[in-house]
Amino acid sequence: MSVTNYVRSQKGPRQNPLPAYVGINPPLEYNGPAYLGDAYSPFVVSGDPNQPTFSVPNIGLSDTNEVRRLGRRSSLRQNLDTLERAFDQQKELAALDEFESQAMTLLTNPKTKEAFDLSREDPRTRDRYGRNAWGQQLLLARRLVEAGVEVLTTSLAGPLCGRVNNWDDHAVNQHCFDAMKFRTPVYDQAVSALIEDIYDRGLDKKVLVVITGEFGRTPKISYAASNGAGDASAPAGTIQPGRDHWPRAFSNIWAGGG
Repeated sequence: MSVTNYVRSQKGPRQNPLPAYVGINPPLEYNGPAYLGDAYSPFVVSGDPNQPTFSVPNIGLSDTNEVRRLGRRSSLRQNLDTLERAFDQQKELAALDEFESQAMTLLTNPKTKEAFDLSREDPRTRDRYGRNAWGQQLLLARRLVEAGVEVLTTSLAGPLCGRVNNWDDHAVNQHCFDAMKFRTPVYDQAVSALIEDIYDRGLDKKVLVVITGEFGRTPKISYAASNGAGDASAPAGTIQPGRDHWPRAFSNIWAGGG
């Protein structure tokens, strides 16, 4: 269970039509709600927000006939639901009710579609964050928080990291210095844009930005043979520098939060 799951569980009922907890390409293995129940799982948004075809499916129905049909189907399901909830020890039905309520709101409220629509942003703002997956993920995160999402998680992983698609800079994976040169310009632009934007909009009084990894890397450089060529990695067999696991200490960035 992550901190975000716990924070969400303490907030109680919501009036805002947007999900309380959203994960934009999150590291799914760290987002499970564990004993809190599935109702506290994130609403997951997948894909590259930088792509022109990016969209979040099944939100903000605009056809009134579709909305009416959906309402009738929901009423029918409720009438057919004769299961004895007293025996629902795992609270699975309660989670199902929560999911259905969220799904209906996402489908029928136009505000949800607007919040996820990056085309509404000034092109200069999109440029400031960077026209790439990481930059647009953080811009989407800012839009959603501004619209009322309480907790949001996103992961800066994938091809922009280097050959192994993550920050696991063991020497066998990739050249740790080349990897930093490869990913840092994109990271710096996106993160600095987010922090500046949060403050420029006055969101720093109520929004806390936390940027962190799962643990640190060794202060000493190790050397080993690469196990494959690619971005930020030499051909297989080439000795290159890397940094291994170091759980004793790690760095993170905190901004805003009042």
